[in-house]
Amino acid sequence: MDAGNPIIGSSKNTEKKFIFFEFRSIEETSAAIQLDGIRYQDVNLRIRRPPEFEKNAEIKPRRSVPILDTVALGIIST
Repeated sequence: MDAGNPIIGSSKNTEKKFIFFEFRSIEETSAAIQLDGIRYQDVNLRIRRPPEFEKNAEIKPRRSVPILDTVALGIIST
């Protein structure tokens, strides 16, 4: 992946307890999705794509997406 911050935008709703992040590439988005279930400040995070993503034609990565060893990281997918 490229150096620097992969997140180019965000939108937070504290009332409903969620944050939307916009990533700079499909590859970095796909890598972040693998972190679904990671524990942060005593909460298991749910990381998902927006519902609109499923309605669009399949977007193919231009580069390979690194596969994270979620077991070694202690991630239990939600």
